[in-house]
Amino acid sequence: GGVTATPGSTYVLLSWNAPSQPATDYTMQVRPAGGSTWTTVTDPVGPTTSGVVENLTTGTAYEFRVGVAGAATWSTVVAATPVEHQTVVLADNPVGYWRLGETTGTTATSQVGTGLNGTYFGTTLGRPGGIDGSTNTAVAFSGSASGMRLDATPTNLQLAEGTIEAWVRTTNPGTDYRGIVVKQNAYGLFVLNGNLVTYSWGGSAGARDTGINIADGRWHHVAMTFRSGVTNGTVIYLDGRPVLTTTITVANQTQALVLGAGSVGLAQAISGEIDEAAVYNQVLSASRIAAHHRAGAPVPDMTPPSAPTGLTATVSGTSVDLTWTAATDDRAVTGYVVRRNGVVVANTTAATSATVATGPGTYPFAVLAVDAA
Repeated sequence: GGVTATPGSTYVLLSWNAPSQPATDYTMQVRPAGGSTWTTVTDPVGPTTSGVVENLTTGTAYEFRVGVAGAATWSTVVAATPVEHQTVVLADNPVGYWRLGETTGTTATSQVGTGLNGTYFGTTLGRPGGIDGSTNTAVAFSGSASGMRLDATPTNLQLAEGTIEAWVRTTNPGTDYRGIVVKQNAYGLFVLNGNLVTYSWGGSAGARDTGINIADGRWHHVAMTFRSGVTNGTVIYLDGRPVLTTTITVANQTQALVLGAGSVGLAQAISGEIDEAAVYNQVLSASRIAAHHRAGAPVPDMTPPSAPTGLTATVSGTSVDLTWTAATDDRAVTGYVVRRNGVVVANTTAATSATVATGPGTYPFAVLAVDAA
């Protein structure tokens, strides 16, 4: 069937329609655009109708085709070019864009606009960046009197609607609100006790909480599109996917934009790292937000982990001690989900055991391995 090629930074995700008689395995092939020699991809596709072609060169055009394994016919050839994150961002015309790649000094340079440079306070420059395949570095914020504050007057970046985005990594951001990209009293993204949130300073003031904790030590792409005062005119995105639709209202725009803190006084400073922050004077579409994430994210994990084996249950008072043989994955198993009667009762990162409280009775248990996908 028809093949769709979706580029990331160093990979292309292929998806296709199954034939009238679904196959048990497929083969993907790739070649440089206009080339004569096809190379078979080693990705173990199996019966799924998608796969990833990895280790491609950013900016180089490629052609792809898919066929049923062992058959002599192929799909129509499709083309795609892996694209650099910076190129994707600039294509959407940001009004402010800070790559945060400085390794010395105190000035944060905006790649666009005039008068939009900022000053670093209490930061560590030159940290490993969050963009896959890029040598551009990130900035670490200390969590106390730390941030990047624009030197420009607050009249800059006054928006009634727009988009903000950044890449952020934190394990212990600090309690209460901690800023990521914030123009106080107007618009911003924070973590609130680890959860990704925004805040409405006008209208019905207060936090708008996604309920998703991002303090897991992994790089995340966070973005928000907003239309001030418009019911359900604001959408928060996490790693390319919408996770909350809500309403915010701008109260005033008398404060300068800051990164890594919640105010120009550097209160609510985050403990963590930030990379590639941008502001747009337009509401980007969901497909463009997803493209920004793909252009910076690692190759997606398409292969689920194996099932844990050898599950045993031992009653211990009012609890049950579960043990199992660890699952395997092509990258890494990140944890296990324990279900009792089909309901999740525990999540654990322990490799082979968990203890679950129970009442009297007989219960069926199951354990599912999860990876980073």
